[in-house]
Amino acid sequence: MKPAEEAALPRAIESIYSYFNGEREFAEFMRNIEAFINDGSDESNGSKDESADRTNHFQIAGELARTLSPGPQAHYRALAQGPAVTIVIDADLRVVAQSTSARELFGDIDGLGLSLRAGSRSLHQHPNPLLQEARDKLQRQLAGPVLDKLAALLKIEPPPCATHGNSVDRPSIAPDSGATGDGPQMQLPGADCCRDISGGTAERHFVRSAIDGAYVALTRPAGLDAVAVTLPATTWTARIAGILQRSLGLTRSEREVFELMLTGKSNVEISHKRHRSIDTVKSQTRSIFRKLGVSSRVEAVQVVKDIASLAAFSGAPSAAEAQYAPGSETLPFAHDPSVWRRLRIGERRIGYVHYPLEDDPPAYPRRQILLFHGLAQGPELSKRTRRAFFRAGFELIGVSKPGYGASSGAPSDAGYLATCVADAHHIAKIHGFERPVILAHLFGAHAALKYCRAYPFDISGIVFCSSYFPLQMAADLQPLGALQKLATSRGIASRATHSFIVNAGFAYLRYGGAQRYLKALAEQSPSDREALQDDDIFGVLQAGIRHVTQNGRSAFLNDSGASRGDWTALVEENTAPSIVLHGQSDPAVNSRLARFAAERMRRARYEEVPEVGQQLLHVVPEMVAAACAELFEHTRQNTANIA
Repeated sequence: MKPAEEAALPRAIESIYSYFNGEREFAEFMRNIEAFINDGSDESNGSKDESADRTNHFQIAGELARTLSPGPQAHYRALAQGPAVTIVIDADLRVVAQSTSARELFGDIDGLGLSLRAGSRSLHQHPNPLLQEARDKLQRQLAGPVLDKLAALLKIEPPPCATHGNSVDRPSIAPDSGATGDGPQMQLPGADCCRDISGGTAERHFVRSAIDGAYVALTRPAGLDAVAVTLPATTWTARIAGILQRSLGLTRSEREVFELMLTGKSNVEISHKRHRSIDTVKSQTRSIFRKLGVSSRVEAVQVVKDIASLAAFSGAPSAAEAQYAPGSETLPFAHDPSVWRRLRIGERRIGYVHYPLEDDPPAYPRRQILLFHGLAQGPELSKRTRRAFFRAGFELIGVSKPGYGASSGAPSDAGYLATCVADAHHIAKIHGFERPVILAHLFGAHAALKYCRAYPFDISGIVFCSSYFPLQMAADLQPLGALQKLATSRGIASRATHSFIVNAGFAYLRYGGAQRYLKALAEQSPSDREALQDDDIFGVLQAGIRHVTQNGRSAFLNDSGASRGDWTALVEENTAPSIVLHGQSDPAVNSRLARFAAERMRRARYEEVPEVGQQLLHVVPEMVAAACAELFEHTRQNTANIA
């Protein structure tokens, strides 16, 4: 790469990140791209052919960049940054972003909706029992004056009352009051406005929660139809006694009494718990009230809630809060954390999902599937897919590729695909997988073929599900989109442009484009559009995007780079019994290419599914399970005949 390109590339990539993080305007973003193209195409530094080739590559990059417009989602995500428990709700009363703390408290509730009914404001009842529990928890937090204020900030009027024919009266909340409801009032400085993420004025209100009287902050940034709702973190409340001990001079005994008081223990219960007389406890309680400036338990508890509220809104956790911060063992990318397993091999960590059979002991013979996941989808299964595999008698393991989810990146001396294959084989052996069916999902096809070539006698066959194949196999096919155009191109700028486009795609997914990406994938397929209405399927797909963007862009770059070259020979060398399942309207891979790939394999057949796009695994999982069962039985019978 020439010095001019080296100087321009960081500016272009920085521009991508800052734009998708909502920090720069699109025009400035495009100016940086244009500067990159101009700096990298100086004809005096190379031949005209090289210059034309380089220009062609960056026209591809510009084409992709022009299509990547994350809209308000990037701003929504920026509103939910920081340690506080923050949920962002848009003008359609949908949850559009969550902070990490909120996700840990409520789970993945992106897309969950609220409703304003006459005489009642509540969240929608949800058919998904997993989300119903989160809905109920959020319902309690937002009930009453908090939801009233949220509706007022978004200028949403409830529907007419069936009895009186007019809107339900909303409690009046003065912008500078700092609180609503009964109980001790607390003046909050600067409660009516603050600075939003773009430097403009944002309207902020503090409202007491109906559930416990703690403060809830509602912030409406200027020019954005959304409100960030910040709730007091439970960990702040749990540790506030320690803060008060230092600031108010509580003795160690008084702190212990105070902590028990905050949990709802009576004086008698505290007396038994601490093995002290009731008179001693009463004396310590009066001392606590005096130092707090209150006269009752109710007021003392309210002071703690007020302080906890303000501490949570401050945007910076205290040392006590940091002690309770989630560690490296959490799984913020997971849709269902219970199915995830982690293993350490030497210096490497490997994350994987395991769906064992429900019957114990399992029926003989054991049927097993080893899944290689795609580029923008993780190894987790939707409930429908999981049931389909269970009914067919399969247990399944899906291993995170190096750098994805909870897995470490590939060692520099081993290579990406080699590490991917070694990790999968190691996990399969640990769980006693003898001859599993290999399920090659989307971008997992390349690694799956590598696995089958390395361990041909350890598999029962391959099911290719919506798989990506090298476009070089069919030169007459028109590439779909910038990524496929890049995959078929050659030249001096190919590597730099690949990095450029992958960084753009990664930033798009990570900084607010996930929902738009999933919607775009389903536009051409009625079945896929219907599947995205299922909260469980949609949650699995969103979790897959979090999974692939969890640890940085290196895995994203390695995976797309591993499949960028021509690996047609690997397809042609495959001798394992194979079934290629492909959606007729797959927006990423032309179905003609999938059919052509099946024809190039010696023992493969092709099945095309009408009216299905890329979500084949979730739309028709019974077909995928049947294909896996067919290959397993075929191999088992052949083995028996040989024996």
